[in-house]
Amino acid sequence: MKRHLPGFTLIEILVATAILALLAIMAYGSLSTILHERAVTRRAGSALQSLQMAMLLMSQDFAQASPRPIRASTGVLKPALHGGRGMVGPLLVLTRDGDLNPAEEHRSDLERVGYGLHHHNLIRYVWPVLDRITPVTPEQETLLHHVRSLRIRFLGPQGNWHRHWPALNASPTSELDRRPIGIKIILKTRTWGTIERIFELP
Repeated sequence: MKRHLPGFTLIEILVATAILALLAIMAYGSLSTILHERAVTRRAGSALQSLQMAMLLMSQDFAQASPRPIRASTGVLKPALHGGRGMVGPLLVLTRDGDLNPAEEHRSDLERVGYGLHHHNLIRYVWPVLDRITPVTPEQETLLHHVRSLRIRFLGPQGNWHRHWPALNASPTSELDRRPIGIKIILKTRTWGTIERIFELP
């Protein structure tokens, strides 16, 4: 009498292998989806954090705007705050108070900062000095990537919005220390679409 030893047939082994391969493919697809979604979430979180930081820096700079004009390297007086379309370099430049001085150095607590767009990046500019004898290159900090456009509007004391500050019909000498009562920032971004934010000035 022939006795059969316990085990699996070739067909059973092939079927089991096929099932295991199918389960492995399904598991790999799920893992790949999870990793992709995690990467997308991480990028979105990083972009949101950058946006919040940019808005915070603007809010702090505008809240501490100072009426102090500066003297350029050419000897010409520049308004405490000026900006708008057609400017070379930053689209908005202002003098701000509250520059930290933890080492208690003998220097002013005022600082000259600016904002502009360069290669679709929102840049914050910081000049090391206010009045300049020679041309000074500002430090640059990239705040946001993938910015398609940056527009700035200035709210005058009469409640009118202007594309430039000082207003084009204003006398330059009388506007050196004058500031708008509000600034509207309009950012068109690839990630968040169009973002508008109005900042009040002191």
